Amino acid sequence: MLSMIKSLLGGPGSEDKRYERRKLLFLTLAFFFVICSYTVVQGLKDSVFMSIVGREYQPWAKLMSLFVLIPAILLYSKLVDNIRRYQLLALYCFAFGVMGLIFSFLIGHPVLGIGNTDTSPYRIFGWIFYFFVEGYSPFVVSVMWAFANSVNSP
Repeated sequence: MLSMIKSLLGGPGSEDKRYERRKLLFLTLAFFFVICSYTVVQGLKDSVFMSIVGREYQPWAKLMSLFVLIPAILLYSKLVDNIRRYQLLALYCFAFGVMGLIFSFLIGHPVLGIGNTDTSPYRIFGWIFYFFVEGYSPFVVSVMWAFANSVNSP
């Protein structure tokens, strides 16, 4: 295993090949972490929403997510025009990481989170968490792919 890692990072060949191997390794690790975190929150999205807001409001949440994400898409379009891809990736990863930490704390909260067993459409935390998870794929995953495509040749 160690020899395989050494060959990836500094095996025989030109300096360009070693650079490409390192770049591929780091992009693979970054993509792995992005997809792992997405898989975890995607699995929690519906169960958290149903336990906080209620099962009967899930179709409304799916419909409303289309309209809630429109301002986020407009902001994303503005950011794409004004900053570089690596800055955009860093910004979205940082923002979604901080929000994810806040949500992970609030999910365990006895009043706001799933500790409170009363379901209600007025529990805003469930709606915001649902929209947060719905925004992860179009923003973080797509920005990761755009960045990976921009730094690699076909």
